[in-house]
Amino acid sequence: MKKKSIFLTVFVFIFIFILFTKDRALVANDSDLNKIMDVIDENEGKVTEWQLIAREPIAISIEQRLGQKEKWERQYPEFTWKEREEKGEWVILGEYIAPDDLYKETIQIVTTRLNSMYEGFILYELKGTKWTEHIRLTTEKKVNHFFPQLFRKTPSLFACMTGVFNDMMDIAAMEKALNINELLQGEIVEKLEEKHFVSLTSRSPYFSNELTANEKTFNVQISVRKNDRGDAVFAIGTPILTIEY
Repeated sequence: MKKKSIFLTVFVFIFIFILFTKDRALVANDSDLNKIMDVIDENEGKVTEWQLIAREPIAISIEQRLGQKEKWERQYPEFTWKEREEKGEWVILGEYIAPDDLYKETIQIVTTRLNSMYEGFILYELKGTKWTEHIRLTTEKKVNHFFPQLFRKTPSLFACMTGVFNDMMDIAAMEKALNINELLQGEIVEKLEEKHFVSLTSRSPYFSNELTANEKTFNVQISVRKNDRGDAVFAIGTPILTIEY
């Protein structure tokens, strides 16, 4: 579809000093999800899904991969683990669902054999459908304490939230998207607008993970789509949108 074309060129790349909200100011060392959430709160939005992804390239020898599943089983016994190897591919998958389905965690090694090495990625995903103070603290703990154990270096991070702004019958999708972008002090590098849909790709001083496509550097994407009830369904992601909505 035309309205998704802006994302297709970007998806090949993956697999705030002072910003006031109702309750507090966003600071530069806040987590990306918290920065996005504060902008949503400022616009009285409701979150329907959130996601944090971390990714790191890996190259591991045949000898090194032996016992990797058992090692993770000892380190993270709360996860359910599976291992698969076929046709030159080696995959380890671990999953954990928090009590009351507050969030779900996934850890993966996804590799392909190249001569005597297996090359690919370590992937981590944390996602849920509700955002609470407990979830906020959990995501910060994962980034600051869990990631240094799981990853060998600093992984690439992707954060995304989707949700809805209610009662927007008299507000255009572009107006709402521009308002969000203004709160993030974003410099628009690409824009797509249709009758009930708008997408902005911007560069904001509040996000550090940047990508470059078509010689344009950016670190946040904002999409707003009006529905038949007059509500605005939104998605905000850094550096790109990673959730279908």
